[in-house]
Amino acid sequence: MASAEECREALQTLTTRLAEMSPQDRASYFGKRSMSCHVTDLGVTFITRFTDTGAEPVNEAALSRSGAPAPIRQAVADFTERYVLKDRCPADDQLEGVSVHDRA
Repeated sequence: MASAEECREALQTLTTRLAEMSPQDRASYFGKRSMSCHVTDLGVTFITRFTDTGAEPVNEAALSRSGAPAPIRQAVADFTERYVLKDRCPADDQLEGVSVHDRA
């Protein structure tokens, strides 16, 4: 069985190859997205994020390292996808229904 570090290295190799795609192709396939991979037999999750300039390093997810329950990890992942990766916050949901004139 591979170790967690061997898995991280393999995922880093894959991520590096994907990041070498042309910027247009990378944007059409991935955009600004996070990618995670959960290795069930090791109980570890790895994460990275694709950006305009390539990809961030593959790291072990902090919540996975700390043994956080699956519902907590999923809630954080959903929040990250809905807000953080889109440069938004929960208050933006409230403001979407308000016109510019109502904000004054």
